[in-house]
Amino acid sequence: MKTTLTLLGAHMTRIADWAARPLLRAMIDASLVRAGQMPIPTDAPFVHASGPDPDRILLIGTDAVMGFGVTSHELGFSGKVARRVSQLTGRGVDIEIAGSRTLTVEQATALVAGYDLSRFDAVAIMLGGRDSAGFVDRAAWRARMGALRAAAAPVPKVFALGIPDFTWNVE
Repeated sequence: MKTTLTLLGAHMTRIADWAARPLLRAMIDASLVRAGQMPIPTDAPFVHASGPDPDRILLIGTDAVMGFGVTSHELGFSGKVARRVSQLTGRGVDIEIAGSRTLTVEQATALVAGYDLSRFDAVAIMLGGRDSAGFVDRAAWRARMGALRAAAAPVPKVFALGIPDFTWNVE
């Protein structure tokens, strides 16, 4: 009896996952459409922080990396990273921004393959939210992340940043 219940429970979990994924994706896509009135940068996807011998960084990600909520990349996360890294190293920083609001780890691997990586000193990757919301299996996500890291391996430094937490504690 216990074995039957365990198998039934596992089967029901797979059915729930199968049913929930399209629903959750539709909810996320709808929220992106509703959020379309938020400002997004219209400038070129590059930021610069002054200093000698600039470090060249390819920054890959979704909303935060793409500057969702601000009118220029200089005002967003990428500009903040460029200024902070320059401050810490005493060198200049040139960041090229790549991604989209719905970028997944799997799509990022193909995106990286389209770049001449010899131009960069580092790649910083800030992905995972879309994959998580899409219920991507942990083992599959690890494998996809490994493929992305392998695609970026020609660059001397590859950094995987945490999934951005957009939760707000409002009292």
